[in-house]
Amino acid sequence: MESVKIIVVGESGCGKTSFVRALLGCPTAEPPATLGCSVDVTLYQYAPSIEKQLFFIELWDISGASCYEDIRKMFYCNVDGIIFVYSLVDGKSSERAVNWIVEVLTKCEKVSKQPMLFDREEYVTEEKPLLVIGTNFDRKEDVPQNQICKRPVAANFNFYFDSESEIVFLNCRLRIMPRSTPENQIHRFFDRVIQKKFRLQRLFLYSPIVGTPSTSKSLLKKYHPPATITFRR
Repeated sequence: MESVKIIVVGESGCGKTSFVRALLGCPTAEPPATLGCSVDVTLYQYAPSIEKQLFFIELWDISGASCYEDIRKMFYCNVDGIIFVYSLVDGKSSERAVNWIVEVLTKCEKVSKQPMLFDREEYVTEEKPLLVIGTNFDRKEDVPQNQICKRPVAANFNFYFDSESEIVFLNCRLRIMPRSTPENQIHRFFDRVIQKKFRLQRLFLYSPIVGTPSTSKSLLKKYHPPATITFRR
């Protein structure tokens, strides 16, 4: 069975592991810190085709901690899709969006502490499907409205967004409900990753109506325990 590799990146503590757990139907209020990289594999039914093929989705949850800056680049090989995670209540995690995507595309050894210049044309052959996840949506009432980082991240991604890129806002303490708008957005992203890697042709388009159920199906109930890649100093 074919598979796709999707990396999950973002600042340390922004909710990457919480997102993966929620996606797999096993939400955790306080997941342990990721040591190096944690890999989860799940089955996904790609439906924009007559055969409705099954694929393995590999979710590589990569630690954003500074102590792993020197080794993160080894996880960026053969990437098929990128999920960038940021916290709606942490401005820093959205402001450094550009830095993270540039690190992935260039396989830099470190994420710069300063804004990085990015030439989209230079990396056009490396362009990967992108999904942005805004976590802590349930905490937005606890933070002054002018500090909610919902729009700034979109501006930070203007250099990389295409017409199909989406931003999903989530409460990762809860499982992602079947046929919900967030699930549909995530399924569209999975479909784009599969289409791009295997050059599959879409036989129909998704309805532009928000909330319309996706025709692709995630078989996330068949959850595989994570294979954790750990590095110790």
